[in-house]
Amino acid sequence: MYPIYRDARIISSAGICRSINEISRVVNVPVATVWRTINEFEKKGMVFVKKEGKNAQITINSSDPAVQSIIKMAEDYQIKAMNPERIIASYFDNAGINYVFIGPTREKYAGGQMTNQVWMAVTREKDAKIARNIIKANEFTPVSSVSEAVGDATQKIVVKIVIMEDIKAIKTGAYRVATEETNQKAMRKA
Repeated sequence: MYPIYRDARIISSAGICRSINEISRVVNVPVATVWRTINEFEKKGMVFVKKEGKNAQITINSSDPAVQSIIKMAEDYQIKAMNPERIIASYFDNAGINYVFIGPTREKYAGGQMTNQVWMAVTREKDAKIARNIIKANEFTPVSSVSEAVGDATQKIVVKIVIMEDIKAIKTGAYRVATEETNQKAMRKA
């Protein structure tokens, strides 16, 4: 997770949680990192720390416009983290890229497990280049191999793109997922 998003999630969680340990559990960040972030934001007047013995109660300065911006950033990051394929699909649709979801992402739409890996097939090298630029511009991580995708999957939203001349799709809601035949061909290329 990028430090700016980590810090935004810490501040956003401070609006719900009241202790450093609670924030640490919610954000899945070490207590020391939460303390360091809270101290930095306390110096700026964005959070307030009230110590009660060994415990500290954290409250955010909700009237500060910067705090509201940080909370919005955390919410946007959460949307990206929970449904990255929806964000990417909308960018690809706007750019006119012919794509289908393959592999783990295709399985997600068939009732499979949530994943922070987005696997797609596109029809042309030109589309793949545009897609990679979109991915990087939106702080997703393009990967070139399956092992790289799995290795990075713990912290980042990774996107694997396969180029295929012929892709066939079925509609699942507003999204295009690969047919079984296209999925198998794409997975052999991945």
